[in-house]
Amino acid sequence: MDLLDMSRLMRLIERLGNVVISSGLLLMTNLPLAFSLAFIPIQRNNVLILIGLSVTLGPSLTALNYAYFHGDTLVRHFFKGYRDNWRQAWALFSGLTGLLLLFTYDSLFVLANPQFQFFLIPLVFVLAFLVLLGFYTALLLARYTGSIRNQVRNAAILTGRHGFRNIGLLVFVSSVFLVTKATNMPLLQLLLAGVIAIGSFYWLRGTLERVISKP
Repeated sequence: MDLLDMSRLMRLIERLGNVVISSGLLLMTNLPLAFSLAFIPIQRNNVLILIGLSVTLGPSLTALNYAYFHGDTLVRHFFKGYRDNWRQAWALFSGLTGLLLLFTYDSLFVLANPQFQFFLIPLVFVLAFLVLLGFYTALLLARYTGSIRNQVRNAAILTGRHGFRNIGLLVFVSSVFLVTKATNMPLLQLLLAGVIAIGSFYWLRGTLERVISKP
């Protein structure tokens, strides 16, 4: 094996290690949600509970993004990022989770009442916007300092633009999530959580760099 092949192998091992570490950090900081997703089928009567439990994902994803931005030691930078950003992250994602609960409840109501079906498509767009807003907010909180209002405004601008890239991210996240639920293998589901975290970071960082590089 030549030096080039060895270098590629080491990079692959490093990336796989980052996936495992990221998954472990997500599990450690989101135990109720992780357990529920791994062992409880998603149904209409429990989807609101699962969304409520997801409030812990925001601060964790923000801390992971902080660690990815700073490289070096993933675990050390994760906890530093969590400590530095937890107030803003919890405030923002508590509000965002509340909105997700509201519009998900509305969507379930519409699905249960056929006479209101015409509201379903607008509600799906709103839910997709809120999910993307959460990803962008976690990225910006990890990268920049500023008021909550500015962070949300900038995240909303990025969410409203770059339609194809944002659709691509939603397809990626949805596909990985559906694969994890279809396998019914908790360990694989845990590992793929790290794939979503790392994949969304590099995807959104690419979008952010495009915006910054524009004159």
